[in-house]
Amino acid sequence: MDIKGNGWVVDFNLGNSLRDGFQTHEIIEGWGKDNVFRNNTAAVNGPGFGYSLTPELTNRVECSNTATGAAEGVSNVACEGPWRRKHNLTSS
Repeated sequence: MDIKGNGWVVDFNLGNSLRDGFQTHEIIEGWGKDNVFRNNTAAVNGPGFGYSLTPELTNRVECSNTATGAAEGVSNVACEGPWRRKHNLTSS
């Protein structure tokens, strides 16, 4: 999944890829920012990242994301909270 717009919340998706599972890009100046990735699973099975933010800008990868088979690792940026997947949380 390649996000080029602004302000998207990418939540509870399964991505299969042979490079990077999820990506952001700034194709036009001012675009490709303020996007949030949470609760996603990237099945990469290749040389890239699960989540590749290029450039990082104001995009965020939350720690609830996972990746398998990504040779470079889960993400090219440090993850941020929340720390658990939403469906594992219970409300009071």
